[in-house]
Amino acid sequence: MGRYLGANNIHGRKTKQKFAHVIERIQSKLSGWKAGCLSLAGRATLIQSVISTIPLYHMPHGFLPKGIIQQIEKLERAFLWGSTQDQRRQHQVSWDKLLCNKDKLWITLVKDKYDFNRSNMDSMHYKNSDSRFWKDLVRVLPLEIVEKIVNRKPLDPRLSHDVPNWLPGKNGAFSIKSAYHAIKNVKLGGEKSIWDMIWKVTTQQRDKFFLWRLAHNSLPTRSKIAGWNNISPMCPLCSSSRETNIHIVRDCHKASTIRKYFINPRDKACFFFLPIKEWIKWNLSKKSNFGGMPWPMIFSIVCNQIWKWRNKCMKDVNFVFPSDPHSFILRTAKSYALAWCVEKTGGTLVSKAEEFWEKPEPGWVKFNTDGAVSLSNQIAGCGGIFRDDTGAWMCGYLENLGTLNPLGAELWGMLTVLTIAWEMGLKKVVVECDSSLALKLVTCRHQLESPCTPVIDCIRKIL
Repeated sequence: MGRYLGANNIHGRKTKQKFAHVIERIQSKLSGWKAGCLSLAGRATLIQSVISTIPLYHMPHGFLPKGIIQQIEKLERAFLWGSTQDQRRQHQVSWDKLLCNKDKLWITLVKDKYDFNRSNMDSMHYKNSDSRFWKDLVRVLPLEIVEKIVNRKPLDPRLSHDVPNWLPGKNGAFSIKSAYHAIKNVKLGGEKSIWDMIWKVTTQQRDKFFLWRLAHNSLPTRSKIAGWNNISPMCPLCSSSRETNIHIVRDCHKASTIRKYFINPRDKACFFFLPIKEWIKWNLSKKSNFGGMPWPMIFSIVCNQIWKWRNKCMKDVNFVFPSDPHSFILRTAKSYALAWCVEKTGGTLVSKAEEFWEKPEPGWVKFNTDGAVSLSNQIAGCGGIFRDDTGAWMCGYLENLGTLNPLGAELWGMLTVLTIAWEMGLKKVVVECDSSLALKLVTCRHQLESPCTPVIDCIRKIL
């Protein structure tokens, strides 16, 4: 039947030929990229942000043929590791490990949609006239969940405006992440996995990918290559031990000489004897600084730089190991830290300005309000002060709000000061609040859905 708005309009069997345009579009993208000129981190970023999003437009409309999915994954694997039709490169990490955590909710949902147990279809019913989306949903969801959805009575709009409030979520808003944590009974703030620590460390993406490969013990060292190639498994830098992943980045004489410059003497016993995963996790969890820069950044740069120098020694006979590698690593770390600082300040490097209170215009009154929530018992409160155009104190207030989230405490603080100002007969009023979200909800022209909608409506009525 062709396509409508880019999506296939198909009746009957869904064959590979009917989705060939998806493969052709991916191949056209890949043909314009030179994989050999891109780093591993750059190729992975293109796969995540461009290639993996191309078939998403077609997936909500129905099933993609399994052959199409396998062909897309094959193209992604080849591009990631730099393989071509003429030369196949080594895939250092298996595709199963390369994918994200298989227990994550969105992965489970997609796998259930495309790999569900068809023997259970007899127990889940749907009509032929139902939409394709509902048919797919019935196949994925358990029968008791489907029955709850079908038997749910619609809300009566004549009663009142209903506002959802999701307790496990932040500020009462629902999210897939909070739902997953509630189902799995995950306690936020617990011990992080090594993979979360690697991908959230403040450093360049290439350094994160190197630590990820190192944690998987997948670097192409001589000890690994010697299993299928006739080369010596000894380390090319020290020639005294087998070149394993942990040896080349930590235990080699060259590497240990560099690292001893950065390591606290009290940490040497723990630093040089931990297994590889525990060693990476221990370094990334340290909160200390070196030279004004966070230690996890220094650690990732040292690991990646040692591996780069090792590769240059292997490929370039004229390469000379730096006589002062510590200065080079510190300069690199400072440039990283400067780049992160510029990014956070919107493109310009500025010093932190001193904050101070400004007087309102003559004839005006300024109210400063704030809300807070106790971490121990979740009891919220708000307070504020009133000052005139000379800065003189007029009055203040303090109020206990009971159990409430931080956003609600900020909004109740704004409502309280406006109510007091109205009762005092003040018309020229300036209200200062340190919550940008609260100000956005109050000043936005369009009604934004929020559990605090009744409070926002009261504030707008006074304004």
